[in-house]
Amino acid sequence: MNPVSRHPGHLGAPSFPSLILAVLAAAFLAVSCGSTDVVAKYAARSFGTAAGALGSPSPGEYRVLASPGGEELRLSADPGSPPRAVLSLDAVPFLEAGLDGARLPSGPDLSWTVEGGRLTGRFNLGASPLGGKPGGSPADHMAALAASARDRIGYHAQLGHYGLSLGGGNLVEWAAEPAKNDKDWVLILDPAFLAAAGADPSRVRGWTLAKVPVDGPDGKMVEVEKLLLPYDLR
Repeated sequence: MNPVSRHPGHLGAPSFPSLILAVLAAAFLAVSCGSTDVVAKYAARSFGTAAGALGSPSPGEYRVLASPGGEELRLSADPGSPPRAVLSLDAVPFLEAGLDGARLPSGPDLSWTVEGGRLTGRFNLGASPLGGKPGGSPADHMAALAASARDRIGYHAQLGHYGLSLGGGNLVEWAAEPAKNDKDWVLILDPAFLAAAGADPSRVRGWTLAKVPVDGPDGKMVEVEKLLLPYDLR
């Protein structure tokens, strides 16, 4: 993946951020439409593999998956307690790139804040209950999440990843087959919300602004812009 610059929108056409989200959502979920059980099954299994490589402990209030760089994905262990997912990142690289925390989006289903030196996103992942407390393993947790929020789980064929759509164009992806992939765990942010909050996504230290290949709604491959932080866990 190579860094790229942002592209201007065109008058009379959908805004570029809106088009990105629509295309990515369609591509991310396309494979699952005809094979729901297969995608959910292998997404949960491979998530368990990634969590094992990350050293995810048994959950308390949240199951915490910490990246080698210190980023954290927390998945709620309480099916009735939003937010269901929390993404916590070092805020310094984003602040250095011009981020104004007061301009970050805030809403009942998705919110971002800067607090205690962390850029923190909170995501509700839909309103359906999990149907019971997730089991003890990360794979069981992802399987329970897939059962209640199936539209959030997808397969990114071009990169060989399963993933969890957190909302707002932000995702976490993991390799379907770690032995054949050098990007085993990938944090993916929508650069549009950062730009709207004053940051220059291309200047966020440690992250890469890149075009990601996906299948478009018409079946043709397109590229969408994302801010990426990948890890090889082997």
